[in-house]
Amino acid sequence: MPEYIHLTQTHSTNLYLRQILESNPLVEEGLVIYADFQDAGRGQQGNSWESEANKNILCSLLLYPRRINAQDQFIISEIVSLGIADTLNSIQDGFAIKWPNDIYYGDKKVAGILIENDLSGKVIYDSIIGFGINVNQEEFKSDAPNPLSLFQLTGQHFDCEQLLRSIINRIFHYYDLALKGDTSRIHSLYMESLYRKDGCHLFSDGQKHFEAQIAHIDPTGMITLEEKDGNKRVFAFKEVEFII
Repeated sequence: MPEYIHLTQTHSTNLYLRQILESNPLVEEGLVIYADFQDAGRGQQGNSWESEANKNILCSLLLYPRRINAQDQFIISEIVSLGIADTLNSIQDGFAIKWPNDIYYGDKKVAGILIENDLSGKVIYDSIIGFGINVNQEEFKSDAPNPLSLFQLTGQHFDCEQLLRSIINRIFHYYDLALKGDTSRIHSLYMESLYRKDGCHLFSDGQKHFEAQIAHIDPTGMITLEEKDGNKRVFAFKEVEFII
């Protein structure tokens, strides 16, 4: 069963969890650190994450996915994003996973995930999974282009700890499937849950805009986009972006 440690404030829940792991390498899998506020929260590629104190979910989860090959580590993104999306869709249908692992409602971002895998040979030795979810925040003041909270969406306030526990339970549901080798089912569900999974949409490769549809995502997380003329292009994360 997961163990929860609640902090009033910290720099970063991922960093806090990493420090625990470095001082005690025998800490059990499933440790969850969650905070009311963090002053150095970050997302992918060092992006900052705006979160008003006591309003949102800010947490990190420790896993030891040592039965998962390092080359297949994208399954961790699929597990976590599905766990969050499933839980939010139980509140209101319409949440989707924007590749690789942001959670969107329509064209608005509700949650972000930062996964730090420590590899040992051909396996994942440990995984620190940080995520932030906009829950009860009523207004966003940063220059982030498209944030949305559950409160803004539904007009309701939510118990962050209760919601977090539901999410962790759902993540472990998919994690157990992965450890049993049922990764194809997880990947199928991930593909079905993708943001803009149907039809052609506008993308940018940093040089120009182009229209394409999502054709494939492989176990490493590389995305294949198919343009209208049938030309297929493969990208890693940050090599291409959705135009929203």
